[in-house]
Amino acid sequence: MATRCPRDRGPLTGIAFKIDSRSWLSLSLLAVSQLTKRSITTAKGKKMAEPSSASYIRMVQHLIEQCLVFHMNQEECIEALSKHANIKPVITSIVWKELEKENKEFFQAYKKEQEEKVLEMAAEERTQKMLAEAAAAAAKDSDKDDE
Repeated sequence: MATRCPRDRGPLTGIAFKIDSRSWLSLSLLAVSQLTKRSITTAKGKKMAEPSSASYIRMVQHLIEQCLVFHMNQEECIEALSKHANIKPVITSIVWKELEKENKEFFQAYKKEQEEKVLEMAAEERTQKMLAEAAAAAAKDSDKDDE
């Protein structure tokens, strides 16, 4: 079940893309970074009005949603938007918190999924370490047998 964002027509998650997800995110952030400038110049050289604060917040919300699609946690999202879209971390943090308030069930499930991912990665690292240690011990035993 996809949770819908307030005042938004699309689902919060469930979007699948065929191109590399990190490349797509970089392209999205690059495109949006052009919208965050104080004023926008048209192709004819005319200056347009500054984007409204409501449209700016909707844009930040959209970018946060894209970060969620790529399974980023809040800190990774804040860092990505700051680095690639020149969005102040405090803005991203505030919009993230508002999304959490409006979509409690989704974010509870999302955080649980993130925690499970961390546990799986830790288990994988322990398994790889044990395999490496076993291989090193076997090689050491093999060297002793050759003597």
